[in-house]
Amino acid sequence: MTITEWITLGYLGILSVWDVRKKELPVSLLAVGGGMALIREIFMLGTKQWSIQDAVIGAIPGLLLLGIALVQGGVGTGDGLVLLILGGLLGRKACVGGFLWGSFGAAAAAGLFWWFGKKSSHWRFPFLPFLTAGVILEKLLEGMI
Repeated sequence: MTITEWITLGYLGILSVWDVRKKELPVSLLAVGGGMALIREIFMLGTKQWSIQDAVIGAIPGLLLLGIALVQGGVGTGDGLVLLILGGLLGRKACVGGFLWGSFGAAAAAGLFWWFGKKSSHWRFPFLPFLTAGVILEKLLEGMI
């Protein structure tokens, strides 16, 4: 793994802890991530291992989540912004794969909570810990597949 990937995983860890404890993400931390993604884009532009297409395709899950959040009234906006940042930092494979693995994990957790009757249907839990686990899983599987 590259230094950018390690820094991004650390960043996701910080955001996950914040999301679990506070149930919201501070704009300042999102701005730091956006700045990191922009700096990476500037330095990596034109290199063989990185293309602007990779970042744009990686941002699609974030755009979809932001669209859903705007239609529903703002719930999940921070998750969509984090996915946009991830698209710029890690590219399409890690972002899309991490989003899919994280979604499967969140769905499994929701099913378990529902099955055991621990929470009501209106209960919400933070998505970022699942997204972080999904990105880690995607990076681990990247070398195997």
